[in-house]
Amino acid sequence: MTDATARWIVGSGMSALGLLGLAMASRALDPMIDLFGLGLAGFALIFVSGLVKAHWDEVDRQRFLARLDGADRW
Repeated sequence: MTDATARWIVGSGMSALGLLGLAMASRALDPMIDLFGLGLAGFALIFVSGLVKAHWDEVDRQRFLARLDGADRW
């Protein structure tokens, strides 16, 4: 399994947990469950944003290394 495949799998799982958190918050009768659901959704959002940032950082690193090598790939 490549790094990109692992990121897709982890990102999909975290997105599902975020949606679960939003569903919990929308149906909560207890304020603590509401807070937990919103916290879970917020954590999932930040985590997936980090995965997206890591992907684009890798793309930028590859472009920079290609520029150092003199390759005209980009």
